[in-house]
Amino acid sequence: MKSPLLSFQHGTIFYDRDAPSNDTDAESPVNILASLGYIVVAADYVGYGASSDTPHPYLQRDPSANAVIDFITASRQWLAEQRLPLNEQLFLTGYSEGGYVTLAAQQTLEAAGTPITASVAGAGPYDLRYTLDNLLGKKALLASAGNALGFGRPAPAAKYPGKFDELLVDTLLYFLIPENSDAEFDKTFLLDWMADDYDTLYRNSVYEWQAKTPTRLTHGRDDTTVPFGNATRALEGMRAKGTPDLDLTECVAAPSDHTNCIKPYAQTMLQYFGGFARDL
Repeated sequence: MKSPLLSFQHGTIFYDRDAPSNDTDAESPVNILASLGYIVVAADYVGYGASSDTPHPYLQRDPSANAVIDFITASRQWLAEQRLPLNEQLFLTGYSEGGYVTLAAQQTLEAAGTPITASVAGAGPYDLRYTLDNLLGKKALLASAGNALGFGRPAPAAKYPGKFDELLVDTLLYFLIPENSDAEFDKTFLLDWMADDYDTLYRNSVYEWQAKTPTRLTHGRDDTTVPFGNATRALEGMRAKGTPDLDLTECVAAPSDHTNCIKPYAQTMLQYFGGFARDL
């Protein structure tokens, strides 16, 4: 019997052992989804698994999307060689960074004319400028780091910083990434923000475009890890571009923070996909 293909995009991880190729736990999201009848694929992003010696291009749209699309292409070829038939359905989903990567991959696939059955993105940082302004600006981390180190925010020309600005970037990363992380994060997303390079931040954002695929967003208002406004900005921005089938399911957990809203996201995703999926 033919089966639908579901591509799961993982959230931010700091340890290579948590990459999909290394996480073989029976309770992993991939195994749970596969137990429901989907053929599930989950790409290691660049910087994990076989490419763990390469910095992870965090919140960069094209390499994020390409990792997913390349893996879908390779998986379809391998499944055909193994005579494991697929139906024509393709589902995309992910939470946190995985929500961002889901919309990045969806946008790229749609631009190439690849049909997608449905997509669910949870709690993603879709608008990079808004996200970083909230996480770093409003919390005054940049100001406190600058004051402690004896300098302020670099000028727009300082996108590729010298050693003092590099120290500031490293200080900001200290607030964002655990000290014992074995994954190396590319600093481009912070350099763009620090230099007020809003054009590049916009190009790497995924909140304002016309989606052809039926798409659902989920998010919680109490989320301080990825600000809730990302969901409303994506809802408004994508609708303004003419997206015909898009909605936001607000998480009602108490509190509706980043962690507590993972389970409601999964419930929303399974229920929504269940309305489309065949051959399960």
